[in-house]
Amino acid sequence: MIGDVEDMEEIKKIKAADSMGALSAAEKKNAITSMIEKRNSAGRAAATVKTGGTEMERVNRILQNRIYRSCLQKIEECEKERIFCRHDMTHFLDVARLAYILNLEESCGIKKDCIYACALLHDVGRHIQYTQNVPHEQAGLPIASDIMQECGFKEPDREMILDAIANHRNAEIKGERNLKGLLYRADKMSRICFACKAQDECYKVVEKRRMEL
Repeated sequence: MIGDVEDMEEIKKIKAADSMGALSAAEKKNAITSMIEKRNSAGRAAATVKTGGTEMERVNRILQNRIYRSCLQKIEECEKERIFCRHDMTHFLDVARLAYILNLEESCGIKKDCIYACALLHDVGRHIQYTQNVPHEQAGLPIASDIMQECGFKEPDREMILDAIANHRNAEIKGERNLKGLLYRADKMSRICFACKAQDECYKVVEKRRMEL
């Protein structure tokens, strides 16, 4: 509506100038072309805001990153006989979406792509835990750092994400309204222990299982 009003005002100016003979045919054509181009630019800008533009570009780079894809394949191979919760793309995206919802609900102000990157990378060291018995929140740090550097994440964002990954099993930070707290809570919320078919065999103590929404 605002754009339509602005267009009408611009057209009136062009007509007024034309009626006074102040515009040549070429100038009139240029004025109309300029008005159309401004309207198209405004439309493109609005579309960018609506769709998020390149907001998730760095995250999409992670998904295509050779190191990341290799780690996912190794984790999948290690977990092919696993009857408990798996650490796959379904889990990562569940965590990302839950963390982003919490971010909005709690007005934490964390950038969306940082939340998604953190969720995608928080278990990236799982295969090392399986094969070398190194806690994955530690084993995954250098891997996640290398991936983020390759995908365009600058140091402040990298440090924040790495800190969250390092602490995503640390219950002491679960109430914090920052990326660490968001990741911890979303990671736990993503598991539906109450509907798991492997409850009886689960290694987690009952107190740590999520048995209700």
